[in-house]
Amino acid sequence: MAQLGYSNRAAFLEFIKREGVPFYRLGARRFMFSTQEVESWLALHKVGGTAR
Repeated sequence: MAQLGYSNRAAFLEFIKREGVPFYRLGARRFMFSTQEVESWLALHKVGGTAR
């Protein structure tokens, strides 16, 4: 949540489901994320160029 800038759990869950952020469901209320998969997802969704 913090890596993507969310503090509200409900808003975060809505975002990951809507945008297709990769996650693993470990139960009804437990989720797990691979740091490497999230970083790859972020790189694919980057907008704009690199800073100089």
